[in-house]
Amino acid sequence: MNTATLTATTVGAYEAKTRFSKLLARVAKGETITVTLRGHDVAKIVPASTQSGFDWEGFKALRREIIEQNKGKGPFDYKAILDRDRKH
Repeated sequence: MNTATLTATTVGAYEAKTRFSKLLARVAKGETITVTLRGHDVAKIVPASTQSGFDWEGFKALRREIIEQNKGKGPFDYKAILDRDRKH
């Protein structure tokens, strides 16, 4: 499956509840659905099997944190960041 053709949709929690079966059918075809609550992203419904199991959003967040931590401070402690995130 070509990930470039996949689409992402955002729906409110109420709509997700009332149209869950239809949303699942879309997810089964490769779409990712973001569920919001009062305008804030709270969940993602993603296909169970994807071409890549890698968490790109988590990677990007970690990369941003490492860059911020390292600004002008010399070496950064990436292991401490990973260990902290594993505890949550």
